[in-house]
Amino acid sequence: MRLDINLEKLKKDQQLLALCGVVIGFAFLIFFLLQTREESRPTVQGEAQLRTEIRAAKDDIADMSQKSSLDSVEGYWIALFEAASLSGLELVNSRVPDDQRYRGPLQSRTGVIEGETAVVLSTLHYLSKRIPLFLYSIKIQGPVTEVTVSVVGV
Repeated sequence: MRLDINLEKLKKDQQLLALCGVVIGFAFLIFFLLQTREESRPTVQGEAQLRTEIRAAKDDIADMSQKSSLDSVEGYWIALFEAASLSGLELVNSRVPDDQRYRGPLQSRTGVIEGETAVVLSTLHYLSKRIPLFLYSIKIQGPVTEVTVSVVGV
């Protein structure tokens, strides 16, 4: 029994060429899948970053657990009004377009604080540490400033 391989004869054999094409295509497919799988595996750096993010989230949860719950929006609004009055500022309840006010799960009241620029900014800085405030727009005209704010609460 003699194995006679003729290259010209193999070139004309359609079934052998189709089989070679399928084998080569399958090899490329396996290589592509292995490459994709390798890229999607988490790396050591990714694992360290994930651990850092989990630790930060746990720290945030612990910090929030120690804080007192929010007061009513009316209570915060009265505190803002009193602080503005004591500072010589004017707080006006305002109808502000929806895109310029707080949109979220809490209750809110929106208004405009007017007064001398330095007094407005220092009062808002002081209040932002004690009251949940959202600042939306600041309009400064000479020595007078208008700031649109919202207080939020339950």
